[in-house]
Amino acid sequence: VIMMDNATFHKKQSIQQVIIDAGHMVEYLPTYLKSPSYSGIASVTLKSSNIAVDDIIVYAKYRVPPLKPANKKVNFVGDVKTAKVGKIILNDADNNKIADGKNGFEFSTQLVDHNGNPVKQAGLVIKLRQEKGTIVSLPASSETDSDGGGDYYA
Repeated sequence: VIMMDNATFHKKQSIQQVIIDAGHMVEYLPTYLKSPSYSGIASVTLKSSNIAVDDIIVYAKYRVPPLKPANKKVNFVGDVKTAKVGKIILNDADNNKIADGKNGFEFSTQLVDHNGNPVKQAGLVIKLRQEKGTIVSLPASSETDSDGGGDYYA
């Protein structure tokens, strides 16, 4: 069996035919693997799904344990380019308070991308509004924290 990577010229019919005529079979490496270099280094690619994942550790071993962890953790994060408000939540247990000029309600928001993943980036400006004009007050905006959320007090 002849193993080849997925380079375009390896898949030409003429190359495959020469190998078959010589009495060999052709197999291709899976597309997620890269061919090993001549220095004995094998490379692989960790591919994302559409779900954000933090603190991924890739491990490797050859023949016998132990597993060896990669030198760094990696993260697949939400896409800030498609960010939108995913939820706005009243943080207070009570939704009725006395109108005394002092009471207020605390709300939190979370930004998500087009796949529903949290967009964990500080400093993004969330615009706020309420529908009662100047009778009640609400800040015009709030900035996200490092988890992509924002808290504000109405």
